Amino acid sequence: MSKRYRMPAVAAAVQKWDLSEWFTADQLLPRAMEELPQRTMSINVYSVSRYLRIMEARGGVLSRLNGSGTKEFKRVGEEDDGRSHFYA
Repeated sequence: MSKRYRMPAVAAAVQKWDLSEWFTADQLLPRAMEELPQRTMSINVYSVSRYLRIMEARGGVLSRLNGSGTKEFKRVGEEDDGRSHFYA
């Protein structure tokens, strides 16, 4: 069975994140689980982290390492100053 439902669930969870500016994959996991289309589908923190790294490569989120070495992510949006984008 294909796991194509995971990427849209993580992307929707990132868009609906409103608790803080920066978040980790572990913090985003419950929100991503709520976004799954069926209750029988599953996702774990490693899948969330993987899809966040894919979104980072595509320019959807920014990342940084916090003091304890955990990778944190930030949604790229209208409040961003635009330095993460290249303009021709």
